Amino acid sequence: MKLTQIPRSFLFLQGVASPFFETFAKKIRSEGYQTYRINFCGGDLNFTQKTPFTNFQGKLKELPLFYQTIFKKHQITDIFLFGDQRAVHQPAILLAQQQNIQVHVFEEGYFRPFWITLEQGGVNANSALFKKIPLLIHQPPPLNPIQIKENHYSLKQRAYYDIKYRFFNLIFIGHFKYYQNHRPYNGFMEYFGWIQRFTLLPFYQKKAHQLLEKLITTKKSFFIMPLQLNSDAQIQIHSDFVDIKASIHNIIASFAQKADSQHCLIIKNHPLDTGIINYRRYSQKIARQYQIQDRFYFIEGGNLSCLIKAAQGMVVINSTSGLQALSLNCPVCVLGKAIYNIEGLTFQKGLDLFWQQNKPPEKTLFINFKQILIQETQINGNFFSQQGIDLIIKNMVNKLNAKFMDG
Repeated sequence: MKLTQIPRSFLFLQGVASPFFETFAKKIRSEGYQTYRINFCGGDLNFTQKTPFTNFQGKLKELPLFYQTIFKKHQITDIFLFGDQRAVHQPAILLAQQQNIQVHVFEEGYFRPFWITLEQGGVNANSALFKKIPLLIHQPPPLNPIQIKENHYSLKQRAYYDIKYRFFNLIFIGHFKYYQNHRPYNGFMEYFGWIQRFTLLPFYQKKAHQLLEKLITTKKSFFIMPLQLNSDAQIQIHSDFVDIKASIHNIIASFAQKADSQHCLIIKNHPLDTGIINYRRYSQKIARQYQIQDRFYFIEGGNLSCLIKAAQGMVVINSTSGLQALSLNCPVCVLGKAIYNIEGLTFQKGLDLFWQQNKPPEKTLFINFKQILIQETQINGNFFSQQGIDLIIKNMVNKLNAKFMDG
């Protein structure tokens, strides 16, 4: 099936560390369209096989003119990229808007692990739905049943692709000498941290399970805060916190001053955190400072769904964990910009009052919200297995036809 009858020329910028972009580009070429790719580092180059490409080896300030040349030379009509806040993508998005070139942004799924996100123009707080969805959810959405096909997702395969990406970055470091990764630490520092954490993961899981059993047995009410990654655009761009440490301090201080003295607070580390920043030590220090160390817990593992089901409420900046909590009828307070931070779904009176006045989401509103968000932005599949990639491409063609490429 043709993507559209209108002539198109597709430009691929930086993608996720997997063969997804190359596989998708191959599919587009099989339909008779032109594809082109720009590589910014050795990792990009490694995942570019048969797609015609250019390597950008200049400085960031040179990108606007570079993009202008590429857009004109290849008559670009559509751009695909992963992550709308990356420095190498921002000039392309701005120029594309000026020239009426469609920008299709991929991201991890709002509802993971069997969904990925595809939106036009931007994602998260830059989503076209961000301002519209609070109104749309009060209207019954079209009755299109949500169909999901579970697909193999392997953390080991994802790690393999990431290691391969970083390895080729190192090999070609002289070829792309001005490239600056959007992540703050080099790969070897991150891998060392991950190895340390994952070696102790069985111990962490056991301790988290024991803690949950203890809280349930003693009938202790607790709130949970799942941490996000410090380098995430959701923190850097879509929140008022300078970093995760600042958010930890803010939440512990509020909890100590405003929560019931019988309540406990659990901070759960992000499963992919490198451990380079010792959030356990820092949060325990802040808990002692506010004298709540006897009802504060920091955990590295544990089943988030089980924790949510037993929790009094969840505090997030803008993590997709908030969506998981809403789906399990758990009260949520959002401290950043999140597409689901809507009256009727999340607490709107601020963190200090949340500890005492929290209430679960309105069930009908969440059902409407989930239906709309999946229909408008989600594609069944994953980036890190061939089965998942094939499923994305199969499900994506019709969505691109219907929403982005007609006319």
